[in-house]
Amino acid sequence: MTAWQPLRRISRLEYNNAVRDLFKDESQPAAGFVAEEKVAGFSSNSKSLVSGLAVEQYLNAAEGVAERASNAVPGITGCSLQSDRSCIKNWLSKTARRAFRGSLPDDEKSSLLSDYDALASSDDKAAFQLGVASILTSPRFLYTMEFGAGSSGVVPLSANELAGRLSLTLWRSVPDEALLAAADAGKLANAQGVQEEARRMIADKKADPALGDFAVQWLNVEQAPSGKDAAAFPQFTPALGNAMVEETRRFFVSVARTDQASFGELFTADYTFANKDLGGLYQAQEPTSSEFVRTPMPASRRGVLTHAAVLATGAHALQTSPVLRGKLVREQLLCDPIAPPPPGTNTNVPLVAGKTDEQLFDEHSKGPCANCHKFMDPIGKGFAGYDANGAFKSGTASAGFIEPPGLSELPDDVSGPFDGPVALSQKLANSKQAQQCYAVQTMRWALGREERTADACSFDELWKAFQSSGLNVREVLVAMVGTPAFRFRTAQKAGQSCQ
Repeated sequence: MTAWQPLRRISRLEYNNAVRDLFKDESQPAAGFVAEEKVAGFSSNSKSLVSGLAVEQYLNAAEGVAERASNAVPGITGCSLQSDRSCIKNWLSKTARRAFRGSLPDDEKSSLLSDYDALASSDDKAAFQLGVASILTSPRFLYTMEFGAGSSGVVPLSANELAGRLSLTLWRSVPDEALLAAADAGKLANAQGVQEEARRMIADKKADPALGDFAVQWLNVEQAPSGKDAAAFPQFTPALGNAMVEETRRFFVSVARTDQASFGELFTADYTFANKDLGGLYQAQEPTSSEFVRTPMPASRRGVLTHAAVLATGAHALQTSPVLRGKLVREQLLCDPIAPPPPGTNTNVPLVAGKTDEQLFDEHSKGPCANCHKFMDPIGKGFAGYDANGAFKSGTASAGFIEPPGLSELPDDVSGPFDGPVALSQKLANSKQAQQCYAVQTMRWALGREERTADACSFDELWKAFQSSGLNVREVLVAMVGTPAFRFRTAQKAGQSCQ
């Protein structure tokens, strides 16, 4: 069995990477697009409606890419714009198939080329621009259209649909010719063939943006931390905020690229990747420029939980936030969701002279909110040794406590006291609950949806493969793409939604 798969629009990252790979355009035209909504903790476009602003952004971006491409036709296509229309049409066909992630029906191909021919008779450049813009505004490019090879029950995805899903998951982009050739040759017909292609794709540096994308979304640090109080934290600048996010991206990719690629390494590593801005915050001597270099961490820092992005995002402009920091651990690392506050609840914690952050939050979380806060705040208090900017405050008490899971079906191997994030990180590295949660988060990110009862067998398969790999964070992705949840979908009947 497998759960239904929602129709979704591609993300900003996927759009930018596709434009880069199809047209050698590094301008990142989707950077200003409307942001994706969150589904199961990860960015998705499966629920939000297409607004007028989004349509305008798609049109403007397509026209911009088409114009830039028309000024570099030989370098992009290998064709002469004016004298070799046959070559241009062949390139448009191949490019459309890649852009549509393998699926180019004959009628759509014919329409694309006939529109080109009609305009090329009078204006070759305009015809080329029309072809490129048509590809980028097609639903087959902007949406993940998957129908499966069958009409009832649970059906396998077609080879081209699998190629598209692989490229979006592992590259956040379009397939290359090798992946489409594998699809054409029937090499994606079983889990082994899909996983063989996955290993090839992960080995390619094109996978780095996707790996980094998972890391920053998993840890809720995909955006630079919001501004800090200038008087209290004069060191905080937009450049420092961006460096914080980049550190986490680079660190995760580096771990994933090692032979062991260990889950535990994510939490216990005694190094990171920092530039001079972060080096100053961490009081590390190695970084001397804006370039990121591997940097030893002081004893007060180990792994991602002590990354500045995690700490600064889990804080306010002036105050730390045991709620935000505890919520991250509880939901993202232990998969134990916390109910949102009741409507109308004032979540602001005003500063009061003479009271510490801990005292203020203790008062704030009393009353009807206590039942939820007890699962977050005691964890977050264990991060008290780090200020709102993510800097370590020597001598600050940082004892924390993890209440037993709020959901009884979760394993309970992390509950109890811990002394600061370094000790907590070691707990998480060895925790079956955290390890299983990581596998769940990988599934959510790869599928763009929440797991359901129908995915139970797929998750069991994923978890066993993750264990047998020695908790290898690269191999869990390979295992994921081999599961039925990734390779199959529930067929739709006539009259139902196509997805």
